[in-house]
Amino acid sequence: MRGPLIAVGAIVLLIGAVAIAYVLGLGPLARPTAAPSVVFVAISRSNDEADAQEIEAIDLDAGTRQLFDAGDRITALALSADRRSLYVGLDGGKIVMLDATTGSRFGAVDLGGPTVVSLAPTADGTTLFVVTVTNIQSTVVPIDLGTKKAADPIVFPMTAGTAVINGGTLIVPLGDPQRMQIAFVDVRTRTVSSRLTLPRGTLAAPVAFTTGVGRTGILTYDPGFTGGSGLRIYWITDPLHWTDQALQAPSPFRIGVGLQVAASDAGIVHVCTIAGTAARRYVIGMDARATSAGSDCGPLTGGDRILMARRDPAQLLVLDEKSGKTLRTLPLAGVPARLVQ
Repeated sequence: MRGPLIAVGAIVLLIGAVAIAYVLGLGPLARPTAAPSVVFVAISRSNDEADAQEIEAIDLDAGTRQLFDAGDRITALALSADRRSLYVGLDGGKIVMLDATTGSRFGAVDLGGPTVVSLAPTADGTTLFVVTVTNIQSTVVPIDLGTKKAADPIVFPMTAGTAVINGGTLIVPLGDPQRMQIAFVDVRTRTVSSRLTLPRGTLAAPVAFTTGVGRTGILTYDPGFTGGSGLRIYWITDPLHWTDQALQAPSPFRIGVGLQVAASDAGIVHVCTIAGTAARRYVIGMDARATSAGSDCGPLTGGDRILMARRDPAQLLVLDEKSGKTLRTLPLAGVPARLVQ
């Protein structure tokens, strides 16, 4: 009797190992990867970007397209480092996990209510850090991607914006019009290792970003900008040191304020802001000098090329890395809300 039980146990362990290898992208049974030339654009079929429920996957080199149905309104989007998995935040605090080549769902986690504003997967594919916000607080929830289980949340009594991982640290920007703080979360221990208080507040949710050369920046909307409100970038050297840079931008005292930022692999940064119908876009070189790149703005993503989406008409733009000029345009199937490549 003991022999059959051992055999059954071995089979169960083998099936479990195969399933884990499939989910984490290990071995010959791993899911295929999306090509480096594929960009994922969350689109809306109405005039309201907040109603985006589909993802258009566009291969910029091959010219092929696919449409993935996310199942609900998309609030955040992220791609795994190995380009096998697409993580999607939905209304009501839900996160779904999609195959990046087929759009098929292979996992889901329901956090039960708070809005998901940012998703940050670790480079090794083991953990997804989810940032959620309510009217009174923000949380960072680590999700084990092997078990699809959420760990204990880290709670902050401030509004969080887009978080990023740089090395072994999750960098979470927190702010309101009166104050700003940066929380540094150790990815391994999932605890706050340090905090940095900044001298100004922000009129829009702050956005953390990294460049291809390892720099970390925090994009904000400074309510005390000389001569009016404007963009401000805090360049974070370490948890104790930073420098800042101010850029003129439209007044945010209208509906529709938005901050967008992307960096190329070479470290060149593109930033823009939308305030109602007004917009301003800049390119910031490695020497930290900023040049105006136009009065249009939309969701941005970086990497080996800088891409921007715009709604009127619904298009995806390939931008020149150094000048910000449009090199190529592609039509979109709906109004773009966010994108990742």
